[in-house]
Amino acid sequence: DAYRAEMGRDVSGPVRTIERWRGTPAPGDPGFITNATFADDRRPLDAGEVNTGIARLERHHRRFRDVIGGVPVSDEIGIIIHHLATAEQWYLGNIDLVPDGKRPNGPLERFAWIRAFTLRVLPTLADRDILADCGGEGWTPRKVIRRTIWHERDHTRQIATILAASA
Repeated sequence: DAYRAEMGRDVSGPVRTIERWRGTPAPGDPGFITNATFADDRRPLDAGEVNTGIARLERHHRRFRDVIGGVPVSDEIGIIIHHLATAEQWYLGNIDLVPDGKRPNGPLERFAWIRAFTLRVLPTLADRDILADCGGEGWTPRKVIRRTIWHERDHTRQIATILAASA
């Protein structure tokens, strides 16, 4: 299902699991469950992979904007969008990328602001070997892209469900 959602086509043949991860409580904060840093996440991104990551981020963000459409942002949806922006900024901060300037207050404006920053800094990460330990969880540029896409896709579905229920 994830492959079909990401690539827009079916998988032909069997899918093989090559790595499993069970979240573990972060040291010092048992309420925070760490997310996987897969072996593949540790490989530096080359310029082509950065461009692919940017294209994937843009594709998923278009889907998010299509779902939001011209609908007024309710408090419930605003909280979700604010959460998306905060999480993306946190992911980037885990590899020491912090945007300059004052962040906007509105959820849509803030999300657009951090996404523009993300797209602007990703090309600077090509061929850089970065592995940061953040509270027992490893972070790399590849993981930032993967988690950002997954997180936006997950909450876009959540927003779509909320909007469908209120229609």
